[in-house]
Amino acid sequence: MIAKNGLRGTIRIIPIVMVLLVLLLPSSALAVDERSLEPYAPWLGPDNVFYGVKIFIEDADEAFTFNQSEKLEKQVSHAGERVAEAVRTAEKGDDNATKTAIKLYVDKSRMIMKTAARVNATTGMLEKIQTRMDNQTSVIDSLFRGGKLGDEARAECGYALTNMSAARSTVEQARSRATDRAVCGDGKCSGGENYRSCSQDCPPVCGNNDCETPDETPQNCPQDCPCGDGVCDPNRGENYRSCRADCPPVCGNNDCEAPDENHDNCPEDCKCGNGVCEPDRGENYYSCRGDCLAVCGNGACEKPDEAYSNCPQDCTGSFGAQIVGDVRFDKPSYKAGDKVVAMLDVRNTGELEITSERVVITATVTRLDDWLANKALGAKSKDEKTYTFTMDFNVLIYSGQTETLSAAFNVPKELETSIGKISLAGDYDITLDVSANGNNIGTRNVKLTLGK
Repeated sequence: MIAKNGLRGTIRIIPIVMVLLVLLLPSSALAVDERSLEPYAPWLGPDNVFYGVKIFIEDADEAFTFNQSEKLEKQVSHAGERVAEAVRTAEKGDDNATKTAIKLYVDKSRMIMKTAARVNATTGMLEKIQTRMDNQTSVIDSLFRGGKLGDEARAECGYALTNMSAARSTVEQARSRATDRAVCGDGKCSGGENYRSCSQDCPPVCGNNDCETPDETPQNCPQDCPCGDGVCDPNRGENYRSCRADCPPVCGNNDCEAPDENHDNCPEDCKCGNGVCEPDRGENYYSCRGDCLAVCGNGACEKPDEAYSNCPQDCTGSFGAQIVGDVRFDKPSYKAGDKVVAMLDVRNTGELEITSERVVITATVTRLDDWLANKALGAKSKDEKTYTFTMDFNVLIYSGQTETLSAAFNVPKELETSIGKISLAGDYDITLDVSANGNNIGTRNVKLTLGK
């Protein structure tokens, strides 16, 4: 049995020896443009005993990349490494190693096809992906036509060309989808964009009857922004009632300009107290509460006599909601592959009915039971180990009531990779951000362990 320190020393020596062997081996005259090859570790190719570990770590990296655009870029990069490995092993005359690299390239092209079918990326990013795929296809074609491969390796090259052509078509379809979609920030005001949805692309339009602030003001576009310039201009129809921001009330104009004027501060305009509500003299609920009662349905919430509870037609109700307690589960423990049911209580503390709820769930992998997968996990950033998804509910919650939001979802048991399955058993940090009627009402954190 090799001692532990001896094994470590051996592992350190292997890369140095492999590099020296690569440098000393003569190169053949394979017609491949070196600039078309992706950078890779030449000592850890398909002819190396640790090559399977390298492929496992790559696949784990892809499996825990939940952003589809980032996953597609990684898959294309890894596919390029397989091409570079195939070229190097072909130059050394190692037909079996070349066949292994090309076969893994075929597998990677199928993964690219699946990711490209659901990716939501920009046109520019997809164009770069296509260029890299074209370079890879060109190199594979050179290998196929070069006459230096055995029959099995050449057959794998043929499969590779066919599969990558199909994958490129899927990327082209994704690029067509991106072209049809308005992208804010591309300098083009299109696809339903306007100043309010994307001011980077769409400038304000004076004369469209929309005061597009802050770029439009009463000074530079009075036809859209007639009020708010600080000048009361009667020639433009401004007065206290039409533009309160510019025109203060005027005591003595025979108009009780409520609510700023009332019987106490301007009795000459607000003649109140005869028991008769006289609107033609400017009397209303605000200017003469002794004569004028609150009127539900007149479009004014006449507080304190009116409120949402007794006159919802005039008064806007207050919103209020809170999370009650912590997250509950239907079972004390779960295994990877189980159906998980999570429950959360929400209480309506306001006046308005709650009609819609949203829970944004963020799950971060902190540890995996599979030691090799857990080792690969340690090299990834927190963002790369985190998956976010949203669940929407339409539970009706009346004022003062508490209702339960219940979410059921299946936890995958394993992730399929090109060299085997990775168990998802391990520890996860879960964060739930909860909103009701579009308003954030709080966050809950919980730890979840999935057994095997």
